[in-house]
Amino acid sequence: VSTQSTWDLDDTEMVFASDNCSPEDERFDHIVGKLEELLMDTEFITMHSRFIEEHRHHFTNDEENKLIYTDIFNQYIFTIENYIETRLLQEVEEFDMKTFIESIRTRSEEVSGDIWELLLSFTDFQTFKEIMLCSKNQRRSMMSLGGTLKNLETEDSLSITGKSPKKSRT
Repeated sequence: VSTQSTWDLDDTEMVFASDNCSPEDERFDHIVGKLEELLMDTEFITMHSRFIEEHRHHFTNDEENKLIYTDIFNQYIFTIENYIETRLLQEVEEFDMKTFIESIRTRSEEVSGDIWELLLSFTDFQTFKEIMLCSKNQRRSMMSLGGTLKNLETEDSLSITGKSPKKSRT
């Protein structure tokens, strides 16, 4: 039995690989690896960001949730699940989402904590609402900061070019 160890320097975590894995274990690990790759892929991140940007304006920080939140959340779940399933069907031979979901439920401890939390967050309404509100607040902050920066740029350009605002003569 040969066992290798490698260091993942990003997380300083030791990973052990063994030659005596069952074909089911190898397949599960392969699918989880592909899932991790696609969740970190810029295409997924872009798709996720666009969805949030399109819909964040509907959300408010009220205790009571609006009816439209349900529709948007269901669309969000569909979009995420469809993307994941489509990509895994392309990248994993004979992939079956139903079988994978059953496997991942029974083997959740074998999935990286970060990936597991991310997967759970896609189906948790409260997390979804918090993401929407956070994005909306960041957008407002950026717009506010942008206005401040434009004012500073105007002041800087005046001093750099040697121009000064005209003084009124009294």
